[in-house]
Amino acid sequence: MKRVTGPLALSAATLALVAPALGDAQELSRATPVIGTAESDYPRTPVTVGDTRLFFNGDVRLEYDSNVYAQSHDVTSDFKVVIAPAVTAVLDKDRYRLTGWANARAERFFDVTTEDSTAASIGATGEFRLRATDSITALASYERAVESRGDPEARTTPTTGPRLIDISRAEFGYNRTGTRIGFRIRGTGARFDHVSAVDRERDHDSLSLSGRIRYLLSDLSSAFAELFYNRRDFALARDASGVDRDSATTGGRIGIAIDPGGVLRGEAGAGIFRFNPQDPTLSARTGFSAQAALIYQPRARLAFTLDGFHGDAATVRSGAYAREDTRVRLGIQQEARRNLHWQGGLVYRRSAFLGTSVVEKTLGGYGEVEYLVNRRVAVALSGRYADRESSRPGDDFERFRGALELRLQF
Repeated sequence: MKRVTGPLALSAATLALVAPALGDAQELSRATPVIGTAESDYPRTPVTVGDTRLFFNGDVRLEYDSNVYAQSHDVTSDFKVVIAPAVTAVLDKDRYRLTGWANARAERFFDVTTEDSTAASIGATGEFRLRATDSITALASYERAVESRGDPEARTTPTTGPRLIDISRAEFGYNRTGTRIGFRIRGTGARFDHVSAVDRERDHDSLSLSGRIRYLLSDLSSAFAELFYNRRDFALARDASGVDRDSATTGGRIGIAIDPGGVLRGEAGAGIFRFNPQDPTLSARTGFSAQAALIYQPRARLAFTLDGFHGDAATVRSGAYAREDTRVRLGIQQEARRNLHWQGGLVYRRSAFLGTSVVEKTLGGYGEVEYLVNRRVAVALSGRYADRESSRPGDDFERFRGALELRLQF
């Protein structure tokens, strides 16, 4: 799914594959830079309106796609232009910090104009500091997302464009940081509303609750234990195959978190989950849950990244009562010179549709070279490749995308 996301107050270690909502291995997009960028090497001078700082940036990209529809045969290739403007507003006070954003992503193809799309996002996050150790966080956002042709369960017919999805999200959290013990409680509600009436059976609401206790082991590391609960309620009582897709997933993980300051930072955890479908004809199941986002930076200009996720995912595929996803990304980033950066990586994804024999495996890679012209302009050359194998006939594909991009920031 090609999604436009705002600045969600995440650490640099939280990259694209940390959780299902943050990205898809099919897209193989560039990892979040963890070393020098145009923004860090050339700090921006914001536009100030009262106490609020405004930051503007935008990308313009010319991209070649060797397999627009992600098909196994009779593939169609084309060029497209991508324009992605964005604005961020920041209000920072002693007791609170507010961040708002609005951005868009317009894709226009040269020939297959049925694939033209526009994604957009608007939202705000806030943090209110009750005292030095306690804070309340909140988020509210609306997003028009565009499904990627390479996603699992994506549209396969070339006669219609990609799915459009309206996503509304709200989040509330409470954090306490003690000298030795801390905790975090978070609740998130989201509504996924597909624009086309044909996709009505995919519409659903989700509720996620989580709690984490953190114990400080050293100045830079801590152990944590967390519990989570996810509830999915679909708009239709039963889908086209007569199945009630409502479900609840509960689970827990234990792990290690390493704060910035050393050569290694990020976190990793593992545990179990229990999937409980509401339909009595479907079987409950227990599975393995894991999540990781780690950065190893032996030198100031070199970093290695590892991002992974394994666990339960929503599905509406006929015959499948659940989907289990595994996603792993290994990456490297280097600042060759102060104004020349490059990154590359390998991505693996496996989706198993439980209740059927269908298993999809995707292996791919990405690479990018970025040249910082000055504090406002950067030029990048990138490439992405994906090869998916599926046990279901017709779902295999190979896809290469190469792009030349102009990046602006003000």
